[in-house]
Amino acid sequence: MTDLVEVAQDLYGLAVSDFTQARNDRAKQLRAAGEKELAAAVKALPKPSAAAGAVNTIVRHLPDQVEEVLELGTALRRAQADLDARRLRDLNKQRRELTSQVVRRARTLLAGMGQGMSDAVAGQVEATLHAAMVDGGAAAALRTGLLVEPMEATVGPVDLDGVVAVPAALGDRAEQEATATARARRSRGGAPAGRAAAAAREAEAGREAEAGAEPETEEVPEAAEAPERQAAPEPQPEPEPAREREPQPEPEIEPARLRVDARRTTRARQPQPEAEPGRAPEGRLSVVADDTRALEEAREEAAAADALADSAQRTLRKAEERIQRLQARSLRLQAQLEELRRQVDEREQDLEVVEDELADAEEQREAAEHTYDGARTAADRARARMARLQR
Repeated sequence: MTDLVEVAQDLYGLAVSDFTQARNDRAKQLRAAGEKELAAAVKALPKPSAAAGAVNTIVRHLPDQVEEVLELGTALRRAQADLDARRLRDLNKQRRELTSQVVRRARTLLAGMGQGMSDAVAGQVEATLHAAMVDGGAAAALRTGLLVEPMEATVGPVDLDGVVAVPAALGDRAEQEATATARARRSRGGAPAGRAAAAAREAEAGREAEAGAEPETEEVPEAAEAPERQAAPEPQPEPEPAREREPQPEPEIEPARLRVDARRTTRARQPQPEAEPGRAPEGRLSVVADDTRALEEAREEAAAADALADSAQRTLRKAEERIQRLQARSLRLQAQLEELRRQVDEREQDLEVVEDELADAEEQREAAEHTYDGARTAADRARARMARLQR
């Protein structure tokens, strides 16, 4: 007997555009084979979104990269449970690089299969890989390759409601992943105080060690100089310098010097008139610098700087205005794009409903044809019997 997970594995490995027709055909085959319950379950399988279909393709065609993603996710959750900030920074950097690399590989893969990947879909794919890294249940969901909707990492556990087409495909792996994740969260919630205290003690010990090491560092130069001081010879007492002969008074020069000093002292005590700017006091010579040329150059430089600043301000104003216009246009385009996406989603849902109704109508037609053929056969037999009776 065919299993629903087995059928789903075949269907969700197809291109999203081929899913509905292949699902309906498979349900019809199962119904014709007498497996009505399985046919109904297959017929109820939802069509995957573009992002979910891309992730399902990645799981099937890039298994090595998927394993790298999940292994890095395990290390990331372990570092988060251990509150290892440095390790978390390193792993988050690796996570961003790895998810970007996988998305680029997926773009190339889908392009080779005749399928495209928009930037919006690429963002949802990257968010799904991120969710599988930080949450064990999301990792188990990713492994199934039966995603219907993309996943997104949140503060709590990732919401897996309606994400996997056949929840039974998660099996025991989801329970194990969820248990490990819950255990990691409990360890983060129950032991932060102990870890924080231990971290504080380690930090205090490190500060004490550094404080104790500083005096030793300061004493190193003295210790290094000690041998030099020990090896240096003791200073010998210097011989007393010879006494200089006292100068003999000069009877002719000294009185004149005293008179000059007295006149200088008298002039110093008298208030002196302020000297005009740029002019040396009377009786003295000075060199006055000509700052006229330097002042003129400074004025020219200031004028040039003001003109440059005005030009830069005008350029800045124009750039800000252009940025505002482009931002407004970007917002309009994003709104239009969102509206188009909404319309595309509605049309896809309408198309899926119409395809389901078409499949039902085809089944009804086949049943009607079968009934019609049986009725014609019965009518032909009745007419033949009536002809025999009339003879």
